[in-house]
Amino acid sequence: MANNMKGVCKMQNYLKSLLTLKDKAYGFFVTVGLSIFAIILLIVYFVSYKGVYSSGMEVFSWWVFTFLLLIPILNIVMFFLKLSKFNNYVTGALVLVTICFFIYSIYYLVSVMATGIDATFDAPFISNVILFVILWVGSIVNIFLPQIKSNK
Repeated sequence: MANNMKGVCKMQNYLKSLLTLKDKAYGFFVTVGLSIFAIILLIVYFVSYKGVYSSGMEVFSWWVFTFLLLIPILNIVMFFLKLSKFNNYVTGALVLVTICFFIYSIYYLVSVMATGIDATFDAPFISNVILFVILWVGSIVNIFLPQIKSNK
């Protein structure tokens, strides 16, 4: 019974130390914001290309969808494993891979529009490109921000 109580106390202390945000620097909150933004982008990307995109071209990529989904999931897992100091690097790497797959998936669409076959960029394309650029710039900025306050 005493060992069980020690385990419960250890778990309570772990959760208290985990949920206190006193040791988190502003970069940690930028990472949280980027995770929320990745979820919003995931929804916009899915709805615009899987839901309403009426062109005959297949622009939607499940790889982009998967890596956008991995950004908040891995940030949450790393937070609970107390590896928050590496969240900015993981987020940056995942965003880079996501951007590469997004460029690969829209390459045909852009080449068709660049050659003049279809000379209009539609609203889903423009909105997704703008949101991906915002996510990319945010992740680059976040790489240089500290995630945990230093003890100086």
